[in-house]
Amino acid sequence: MTAVGWLPGPAEELFGPEATAEESYEVLTVDVPPTTWLTALRVARDELGCTYFDWLSAVDEPGTGFRVAAHVAALSPVRRLLLRTTISHETPVLPTAVDIYAGAAWHERETHEMF
Repeated sequence: MTAVGWLPGPAEELFGPEATAEESYEVLTVDVPPTTWLTALRVARDELGCTYFDWLSAVDEPGTGFRVAAHVAALSPVRRLLLRTTISHETPVLPTAVDIYAGAAWHERETHEMF
């Protein structure tokens, strides 16, 4: 386990044992299971300084489920983080991120309406 990008430690230690991380085009992407979605968002905000909520959306991955992604950022120094999780088509439920990022409300509502 090694740190990826600007993470201060391995993704598994920061976000849980099932987390994976990769960096491409100056965007750090961390994938987490749905059960740790809110924990990952809290870690991003509270431990990594990603206090700016940019957007949240989803992609329907045939045969896999809905891949939900939230883009958050730290403003000084500027760092971008894309958090992703995949929920099944059979149980398309994920807890709201509004208590962590108030700006997520509109994005969650629009994503829900799209799918």
